[in-house]
Amino acid sequence: MVSWGIATHYVPNDRLPDLIKSIATNVKETSANEEIFDIVNKHSDLTASQVQIPDYEEIERIFKMDSAVDIIKRLETTDTPFADRTRKMLTKMSPLSIAVVFEQIKRGSKMNIHDVFKMEYKMSQGFMNHPEFFEGVRALLVDKDKNPKWTHKHVSEVKQSEIDFFFNYPADNNLDILKY
Repeated sequence: MVSWGIATHYVPNDRLPDLIKSIATNVKETSANEEIFDIVNKHSDLTASQVQIPDYEEIERIFKMDSAVDIIKRLETTDTPFADRTRKMLTKMSPLSIAVVFEQIKRGSKMNIHDVFKMEYKMSQGFMNHPEFFEGVRALLVDKDKNPKWTHKHVSEVKQSEIDFFFNYPADNNLDILKY
């Protein structure tokens, strides 16, 4: 996560108890961010950002933010072990869900955390009110045949209006999460 820039620190499991103890002992309501970062740094593995990510160049080449269809096309036309494993995994998933998740990542990358939570709540309600979710549950948990009959056979068949359904789903609940 540190190598990808998603996390700022990596604390190995064996150092977590000491980190928690140090935070509980030293961090007060008035503690500055720098003080907290110093505590976390003392317990972090500072070499974590130097870890080589397997298949990094291939991931960068295939998973561009252009479209879900283009990503799948690149996977289908790439003959490497990584592309083969990834393609095999994605062919088991709902093409509609793949398209929706791509849109979620694209939209979410430009949002603050408050708006991301609102978007994800609406998406969850959309999925709970769409047959695709129930087909996945049927195939995996009810009939256990692991043979879902998805709405689409390929992500290229998914229309933007179908994707938009999940982002425009009406939310009846108060979504002002800052009040909670």
